Amino acid sequence: KKSSIWYVEHHADVVYDLDVQAELLVTVSHDQHCHLVDLKNGMVQGTFQGHSRPVMGARFMNDVVVSVSGDSSMRIWDAANQRQTRMLDNHRARINSIAMWPSSSEANQQTTKSLAVCCTISDDKTVRFWQPSIGRMVRFYQMKSAVPLCMAQAVNRTGGFEVTVGTSDGRIITVDYKTAKVQFEKQVSKVGIEVIAKHPHKEAWMTGDSAGVLRLVSE
Repeated sequence: KKSSIWYVEHHADVVYDLDVQAELLVTVSHDQHCHLVDLKNGMVQGTFQGHSRPVMGARFMNDVVVSVSGDSSMRIWDAANQRQTRMLDNHRARINSIAMWPSSSEANQQTTKSLAVCCTISDDKTVRFWQPSIGRMVRFYQMKSAVPLCMAQAVNRTGGFEVTVGTSDGRIITVDYKTAKVQFEKQVSKVGIEVIAKHPHKEAWMTGDSAGVLRLVSE
């Protein structure tokens, strides 16, 4: 019989996302909290409180944590003392997810290579790119109708950053960081794309939709 290395109940509601860095885990929940958890023993090392709606995602960025929420805000936290250092509120509706490219990534197209870049998708129908360490929204892509529900980040053939989002009307759309323009678009389902992952070796994506269908989609 298999057993957990540790088992804890730190959140009071649904856990939406987590990220790992070294010996720390960050978790976010419908209960509006972000927790820093010690991977060795499962104990909470700190809690970030400030979001007024469910927290939908979080990513480590060196010694800080970046979180996004249903309150439409992105918040940057000092991981050492659990203090909020920035709050960015450019989104106009719930933020559904966040992806991060660390500052060490090789990205020949990037104009500011020393800064980490993140991407957020929201119910306001935008895909936004940020440099969170300086509190800057770099650029965004405005969708015309559908809502972006999920995304898969990648570094493209030329070394630039891009995301492929799954939409509420069953499309996948690849958006380039440097230009915020669509590089690829394909209708793959009649219902919303709920999860997406980039194929590790090919220009292809695995998707799962709200009808329970899994697909491998190529360009």
